[in-house]
Amino acid sequence: MTTRLRVSTQGWGAHRSVGAALRAADVGGTVTIRAGRYRESLVLDRAVTLVAEGGPGSVRIVTPVAPALVVNAAATIRGVVFETEPGGPAVPGAEYGRTTTVVLDSADALLEECVVVGGGVVVTGTAAPTLRGVTIRQVTGDALLVAAAASPVVTGLRIERVTGTGIRVDDDAAGSFTDCVLTRVGADAVVVAGRATPRFGGCQLTEVTGCGLRIIGGRVRLDDCRVERSVGAGLLAAGTAQVWLDDCVVAGAGDSAVAARDDARVTITGGRLTDARGNAVYLAGRARLTMTRVVAAGSGYSTVHVGEQARADLTDCDLTAGAEHGLSIVDAAAAQVVGGRITGARLAAVNVADRGDVTVDGAAVSGTTGLVVDSEHRPLVRGGEVAGTDGVAVLVRDGRSVVLAGPTLRGAVSGGPWAVFNCPDPGPRGHESQPAGPPVVGTQPAGPPVVGTQPASPADDRGADGPGDAVARLLGQLDDLIGLAEAKREVGSLVTVMRLVRLRQLAGLPPPPLSRHLVFAGNPGTGKTTVARLYGRILRTLGVLASGHLVEASRNDLVGEYVGHTAPKTTAMFQRALGGVLFIDEAYSLAPIGQGADFGAEAVATLVKLMEDHRDDIVVIAAGYPDDMARFVASNPGLSSRFTRTLRFPDYQSAELVQIVEAQADRHSYRLTGSTRESLLELFERIPRVAGFGNGRTARHVFQQMTERHATRVATAATTTPDDLSDLQPQDVPVD
Repeated sequence: MTTRLRVSTQGWGAHRSVGAALRAADVGGTVTIRAGRYRESLVLDRAVTLVAEGGPGSVRIVTPVAPALVVNAAATIRGVVFETEPGGPAVPGAEYGRTTTVVLDSADALLEECVVVGGGVVVTGTAAPTLRGVTIRQVTGDALLVAAAASPVVTGLRIERVTGTGIRVDDDAAGSFTDCVLTRVGADAVVVAGRATPRFGGCQLTEVTGCGLRIIGGRVRLDDCRVERSVGAGLLAAGTAQVWLDDCVVAGAGDSAVAARDDARVTITGGRLTDARGNAVYLAGRARLTMTRVVAAGSGYSTVHVGEQARADLTDCDLTAGAEHGLSIVDAAAAQVVGGRITGARLAAVNVADRGDVTVDGAAVSGTTGLVVDSEHRPLVRGGEVAGTDGVAVLVRDGRSVVLAGPTLRGAVSGGPWAVFNCPDPGPRGHESQPAGPPVVGTQPAGPPVVGTQPASPADDRGADGPGDAVARLLGQLDDLIGLAEAKREVGSLVTVMRLVRLRQLAGLPPPPLSRHLVFAGNPGTGKTTVARLYGRILRTLGVLASGHLVEASRNDLVGEYVGHTAPKTTAMFQRALGGVLFIDEAYSLAPIGQGADFGAEAVATLVKLMEDHRDDIVVIAAGYPDDMARFVASNPGLSSRFTRTLRFPDYQSAELVQIVEAQADRHSYRLTGSTRESLLELFERIPRVAGFGNGRTARHVFQQMTERHATRVATAATTTPDDLSDLQPQDVPVD
């Protein structure tokens, strides 16, 4: 026979404390608690029922030490408030800290219409409790942690005013969360990690300081959920996370509505993504997105951005573009659009750049420009409609091409070299297409086909005499530069090593360990960019680099303005330089002094990884002031192991600056007299070598001033001779 025990602080009940009644209760017994405040900590280690006699909220279990309640049996608790006093210690030897009020450990317990205050709830072990109508509020730390192999059933949970995460599901935990409301959360509303597999249905997450949901592992399903007014992304998926959203709404995110990176997989069916300050969807890394019948509108950037090696498949979606593009595919990303529409883009409805690729099947696409193609691949537009409100439906950048398989064009097709009209349908294709080759030429019913010309090949430094002579010519150009003795010597040494490396490769021998990346340390105007450009051309001629072209980058080109923007931006610049030289000017600005949280550190980390992944495809040259460059290289262990050689570019001597002016004069058909050289030398000796001194730039500026003074002098002369038109005299030298 089960017992029924009463608890009261006065004479009403048989027991004065809840703990005493629990110790006296039989398995299956019921303990009824009279309304009041009880200062104690409870441990339920048997299957009993604990009930607030006056209804929900009438009984408060308050403890100065945490936790207030530990349940490790199939107990039932109804209508009780559990509160941990602020600043109190944890129970000695307890596994959980003072921010934990309730622990459900390895038990199938029921918490119904209970309130938890001051600390959170931990569900752990193999517990499968039911939480029904529970409120967790005013928590310092996380509100609800589900860990180990726990699998709770949570219905009608309300979490409010917590400083940490609302719900965290980790390890191998699972659980279902239905009709839960999380509001005024100080960190992420929901975090899922490890191999967890929770499900959320009908939940609302609002006023969140972090992300609405941060899924960094496991598999998560959300049905009919709303995420509103998060400071961070509405949903961020990373790592190997797999996420399914059905008929969900993500609105008013301070960053992107949905963001995915790394190897995350996100599937969205139905629902709305609206009014994000970032993108409606942002993809990076190798993330994959499948989106069907989704409405996305009101984003602060491109509605859907697909970057790095990510892929997006959009079916019957309605994208109303925000401040930029409707759909932007950059880097080596790919997308497929089937049906639906992309409208209202302030820039291009669909923008394809770098090595991006897209197939658009039967969609209605319109923007200021309908489609912009600046990619090595040949995008395909099959059927549907492409319209441009500025009169250009399709804009193809120089050297690029596009296949237009029968879309209705409302506006012109501009650019080339190849624009293909109404060609036969090439049939289904995936995203494994190769860079565009010779054009596929179709016919245009209203007139002849539009066929551009194939762009000329880039200039080849090797010439008819072979690479050996070409390298000698390039080294001669380097030697003709004024000053730079150390840089010339170091480059010559590197070329010798590279020649040996190339010979070993041709002989089938492995190359010796060698870092081709360099630090150029010197003040502005000391020839660093010129030497970098020649170095790239030399390596191309030797066959070490594919193209040898130079891409110049600064901090502004590499560092983003918001979280999640820097890595894609850095990667895009890096990929532009593949096959050539990435020249980072003022590289030290990526590691500013005293700013550990600066986004520059993310740019550096991204560069280090890319340099490792593409070690044979690029040369990176970091340039800047000598003292600052030493600090930059020391800021990241990956930099110090990759930048092992520093070329120093000392300031030009006054006589060398005179030589630079004379070289400029000769190039523009002017002559310097002997006395003019002496006046120039005196001028450069007088100019202080302060921080703003420009070295070669100063010399070029002086030459410009001389030509202006010369023009004024000659124009006001009574008579002139042919020599007067070319000779620069001492009076043409500026005073200071």
